[in-house]
Amino acid sequence: MTTPAVLREIGDALNEHLTLHRFGLIAFCVMPDHLHLIVRGLDAESCLVRFVRGFKQASGHRMRRYHGIRLWQEGFFDHVLRNEAAVERHVKYILENPVRAGLVDALEAWAYSDANLEGLRTFPRRAVRGAEADRRS
Repeated sequence: MTTPAVLREIGDALNEHLTLHRFGLIAFCVMPDHLHLIVRGLDAESCLVRFVRGFKQASGHRMRRYHGIRLWQEGFFDHVLRNEAAVERHVKYILENPVRAGLVDALEAWAYSDANLEGLRTFPRRAVRGAEADRRS
């Protein structure tokens, strides 16, 4: 999942559905075989099930159509984070995932994750640029 083409499709679909379904992106971590997201509903119209369904459907369709890749498994796992301490704990957990998996020695070395407790506006293009740089090395 950390190739430039996959990251571009994921990022485009994610940004589209964050806006469409009224969610803010708090944190993400793209791993080679899965994705972690922490999102926050922006108002009463925000529906996590519709957001995830739409995002997975859009990104999965694009990947099958243009790249011949099946991207997602059925369903998803969600957790309700009821306070800022829980959000911070889960952000730390997902950002440290590449280190625990032995992919990098320090979380700062993983280009495919980011967090902002105030909320990221969109999936950052630096993740795609990081994948492009990795492919050149």
